[in-house]
Amino acid sequence: MADAFQPRFVDLVRNYTTTAGTGDFVLGPAVNGYSGFASALSVGDRFYYSAVGVDKPAEREVGRGTLLANGIVKREPVSGAKTNFTGGTKSIALIAAAEWFDAANAGIAIAAGAPRSVADRAALAASGAGTSAHLREKGREGLFVWDGTDLSAKVTSDPAQGLFIAPASDASGRSGAWVRKFDGAVLPDWFGLVRGASAGANAATNDAAFVAMWSALAALAQSTGGAKVLHAVDLGPGTIEISAPIIAPGTVKINGRGMGMSTVGGGTADCGTMVMPIGCTAFRFDYSRSSLSDLVIFGDFSTTEAEYHGVHFRQLFYGTNIRCQSMRGDGFYAEGTTSAGFLADSARLVGCEGRNCRNGFYFNGADANVIQIIGGTAHNNRQWGVWESSSLGNAYFGVELSGNGVQPANDGIGIGAAVVSHNGNWYGCIAGQEAAAALNAPSGTATDNAYWYYVKAGAVAPGFPAWTSGMSLRAGGAAYSDDSGAINGFTDCYAETNQGKAQLTQGTTVRGGMLAKWLWMNPAPNSSPNVLSVATDGAIQFQPSAKVASGSVTSSLGSVQGNAPNWIVSGLHASFGNKPYGFYMDAGSFDIQCGYNNVSTQVCWTFTGANTTQQFGTGAAFPYAFSPFALMVQGNGRSTTNARRLMIDAAAPTSGAHARGEVVFNRNAAIGAPIGWMCTAAGTPGTWAPMANL
Repeated sequence: MADAFQPRFVDLVRNYTTTAGTGDFVLGPAVNGYSGFASALSVGDRFYYSAVGVDKPAEREVGRGTLLANGIVKREPVSGAKTNFTGGTKSIALIAAAEWFDAANAGIAIAAGAPRSVADRAALAASGAGTSAHLREKGREGLFVWDGTDLSAKVTSDPAQGLFIAPASDASGRSGAWVRKFDGAVLPDWFGLVRGASAGANAATNDAAFVAMWSALAALAQSTGGAKVLHAVDLGPGTIEISAPIIAPGTVKINGRGMGMSTVGGGTADCGTMVMPIGCTAFRFDYSRSSLSDLVIFGDFSTTEAEYHGVHFRQLFYGTNIRCQSMRGDGFYAEGTTSAGFLADSARLVGCEGRNCRNGFYFNGADANVIQIIGGTAHNNRQWGVWESSSLGNAYFGVELSGNGVQPANDGIGIGAAVVSHNGNWYGCIAGQEAAAALNAPSGTATDNAYWYYVKAGAVAPGFPAWTSGMSLRAGGAAYSDDSGAINGFTDCYAETNQGKAQLTQGTTVRGGMLAKWLWMNPAPNSSPNVLSVATDGAIQFQPSAKVASGSVTSSLGSVQGNAPNWIVSGLHASFGNKPYGFYMDAGSFDIQCGYNNVSTQVCWTFTGANTTQQFGTGAAFPYAFSPFALMVQGNGRSTTNARRLMIDAAAPTSGAHARGEVVFNRNAAIGAPIGWMCTAAGTPGTWAPMANL
């Protein structure tokens, strides 16, 4: 290959010449106001020139020149043959040719003495074999080099000529082909993609471009452990319309140029990357470890929903900084069923957003588990911000949830309403009760019923239609989980109160964040999630398990719902259910009260650990006092058969079964009265003898 062409650039250099024909230019005088070539350059310097007939401007030429001795410029046209100039004066100037900028943008070098530039693919094919060429065709620009080996298989796989262009003399590619040279990702533009919003006019062309690109990349794919790994793809900036899903035939990394976007509700974006699916899913990933990043997917939802999603993945998938908006279906949709060959486990979405879709995020199936959603937003979706239907569970960290289930489309006619207004209040539809809720009105007060939960006071508004009998309903709101066997976690997730409340199963745990305050706590046994939050009094709350605090704030147990909670706070450990009560106190002191029936005055027992030197029985504080209604004293092995009770009462028992050795202390003991009574013979109520008088 010839030496690299390194042009000199000097401003305001121009001469006249009267050279005719195709010979080298013989320089005449410098044009008034310009420097001449001979004074601005040295013999041997290379440069770009343009030559134009002064009287015949149709005669022109752009080329690469070399300054020779005696004021002669060697000619080498950038494209095509030398111009056959007729007589008359011409102007020849030193310029910066477009070829140089195109080559700089493509990161290639210009070689001297070789046909460097061709206008389009047809011209390149017509040029036959060669060394290298720069294709200038818009959208397909780049460097091609000649490969004389049999490339027929690759030429066949690339009918759009994005990577391989066979010569016209042998279009099969058996005798060789021009091969694109590039570093980095593949651009779909090379295969005929057209950018820009066109009300769908470009969609079919772009569908064909993606199909052609996948065909070419599949022929070049590497196999790693049986998996087909494709070359990375750069979607580039601007808007891309499609009418068929983009489905890669192997594992692929697809990158956009950011999430820039103009008007919400139908606008297009010139900054960043926007993919606009028209009546279809935008991306579907069928191969493990594919990834997508940095783009907006803008759907065409108007009034009708369909199973057209922003990103549909059926295998392990990584998504970063993706916004799915206005989809007829869901923003991010995952299905995982091993029997169907789909395994979406262990996927990860970072900074992704589902907006104005049916559900922002929807994950379903026995193998759509261990998915992590980190950051991001589920905003203004028509049903749920998050619909979690996996069988084992997924994790959500710092997700923002707002405006879900209460969009204008939720009118209760075309699309079911999730929240309705009735008697001046808002009520949310309880999941599973949609059919009955359509026939049974909300309570009309700040209470729930079997079909509706109370949200807050609110009038009829778009997204909050008035309840009418027979209206269309579907549960919706911040988040929903429907598999009680799945262990899902929501950590530090933010939820606005401008939407339906979250409805989560007991297998779900909510840890902190405003979502912990925007839940409908289903009163049915084993139906509501475990919630860790902070109460208004500063106490750390566990609901429905327990509420725990420190200092002067009273701690109390909440509803257990049939399951035994197990919690540890500041050295305190308690076990419930079939286990005996047990407590351990570290250094310091605390006060515990245990009641029942949620009535504070019905205290089973109290325990206090205030440090004091006061004596018992003085009427002062009782240090380390354990105060039960009746204390059961057990023997070795904690056998209840041999246990005896210590009680306090005003008289000996007159009913109930008692064992020999039980003691009742007289709480009204006065001087001369017995201090208590002891059971001397078991029975009902047994035989009781007074103990010594005071």
